[in-house]
Amino acid sequence: MIEGDLADPTSLDRATQGVEVVVSCVQGGPEVILDGQLALMDAARRNGVRRILPSDFALDFFEGPTALHLPFDLRKRADARIAQSGLEVIHVLNGGFMDVVAAPFAGILDRDAGAVRFWGTGEERFDLTSIEDTERFTALAALDRNLASGQFAVSGSQLSFNDMADAVEAATGQPLRRESLGPVEELRRQIEATTALNPNPYARIGERYQLFMLTVPPLRDVQNTRYDGLRPEPFHVFAQRQWGQEA
Repeated sequence: MIEGDLADPTSLDRATQGVEVVVSCVQGGPEVILDGQLALMDAARRNGVRRILPSDFALDFFEGPTALHLPFDLRKRADARIAQSGLEVIHVLNGGFMDVVAAPFAGILDRDAGAVRFWGTGEERFDLTSIEDTERFTALAALDRNLASGQFAVSGSQLSFNDMADAVEAATGQPLRRESLGPVEELRRQIEATTALNPNPYARIGERYQLFMLTVPPLRDVQNTRYDGLRPEPFHVFAQRQWGQEA
């Protein structure tokens, strides 16, 4: 194993020597997503790497607004620079992670209270993919010589918050109330008001993410069937695997 440090170009040179493909899975602030990834790109280019997969793994932030969700803005800025590197570039887009959106800290699925809480009508649709399936498709895409540079989309399910609630109810036998916190436009107004009063770009970061989920277009050119024997798990199967043993 070779350890690399995004702030240490010498270590990045060691880590990229003799490497054909670099997969970036970093997370953090500007010093990581922007400066660190660009340092990794420079090392990859110096050492003859053929292809790089930036740390995208998200909703289609290329189609989303700027100045709403800082981590997406940083990725978009890094990707614009990486596109000029001369390397092959694959942008893996998987929507949200099922494991994250359904986790208690996301504030959407509250099984203790028997509720699903969300902004909007509950019928707005978005893409979700499990972390494991995103990993599997990323590994195959990284080594797929027939895959052209550009966006590579995979989606376990395109669904709504009501669909999520239905799947969790079916898996657990537990009824869940659907609680809308208000219209999507009200969420947008509240975030804009918060931004005007508080310049911290991480203020209400979870709700900023949810606004992205509810307003960006669905993933395009989804490639769920590209690789024989591999299909992403739909959310109802994920829910059964996560909670079905409790029923």
